[in-house]
Amino acid sequence: MKNLAQDLLYGCRMLLKKPAFTIVAALSLGLGIGANTVIFSLINTTLLRPLPFRDSERLMVIWTVPLQNRTQQNGVNFTSYTMFREKLQTLESFGALTGSIKNLGAEKDGASAERITGWGFSPAVFQALGVKPVLGRLYTEAEDEIDNWAPVIVITHRLWKRRFNNDPNVIGKKIILDQNPITIIGVLPEDFNFFGDETDFICPLEIRRPQSQSKAGIILPLGRLRSGTSRKQAQAEVDTIAAQLESSDPERNKGNGAWVQPLQEAAYGGFRNPLLLLQGAVAFVLLIGCGNVAGLLLARAASRRTEVALRTALGAGRLRIVRQLVTESFPLSLLGGIIGVSLSWAGLKLFIGLSSC
Repeated sequence: MKNLAQDLLYGCRMLLKKPAFTIVAALSLGLGIGANTVIFSLINTTLLRPLPFRDSERLMVIWTVPLQNRTQQNGVNFTSYTMFREKLQTLESFGALTGSIKNLGAEKDGASAERITGWGFSPAVFQALGVKPVLGRLYTEAEDEIDNWAPVIVITHRLWKRRFNNDPNVIGKKIILDQNPITIIGVLPEDFNFFGDETDFICPLEIRRPQSQSKAGIILPLGRLRSGTSRKQAQAEVDTIAAQLESSDPERNKGNGAWVQPLQEAAYGGFRNPLLLLQGAVAFVLLIGCGNVAGLLLARAASRRTEVALRTALGAGRLRIVRQLVTESFPLSLLGGIIGVSLSWAGLKLFIGLSSC
């Protein structure tokens, strides 16, 4: 143990003695490690790690796709969604969602107006996701009717903390959204995350009569596979219903089919090929960095022939010399790792900042 400590100390002195070598080698390792860490972190978050919902692999969405080009994904019109909801047997807790942006008005206590982002959920989506509020309640089907939705909203823990300072009496509080009074009826748990940390609220779908009759795909249906059923079975059933829709309502559905897709794939599938390509590229960067460091270490070792010969003459065995050289590389590896982790942290922060702009 004493010899190991001496070798480490000697290795640190050698690095300080040749700062140019140390900086070049550490940066070569740090850039490779940092780039790989950033890309793998993105892959892990989007492609590998399950969504934060119960049995998330059973969550499915339905897209409208042209029969001639099933890779072109579009939203679903409301009449088709209604048909799917009535006839589908392979999916349960079947609902729909859509993005929503609202203007939160200023308050009497001095809180300024701001623009907040969220989602419109039909009540069944909460059941599919398995989400329950930590305060208050969720809205019901009766509060989400066409042209007659209730002026209620469920806020996320993020907005509750930022805007209302975790006030336990926030339930029943009226706020001004888009110049209309809205009542807060629930607060979602802190770990609720629906594809981004920027979600401030969940509200009813807020579908108007003209929208419900339009052929425009304004919503995305979501449901959970029933126990004992597969995605293939769900796709077969959806294809049958889509064919019925095309024949019974050609004005809205002519030439359209439908495609069942896992929720995680729908959200992040488009990033798969670019991320894997980037991972391969940065892996080569790391290999090149390791090659550069290996060359530098060999060059330094060649310049220390006299030192090694002297140690051998004094009785040091080959194993002892190899152990010393390997141990001397540890401080360099540690320094490169620290630089790599720091660069990856900064890179992830930059990426998150750019993606939220």
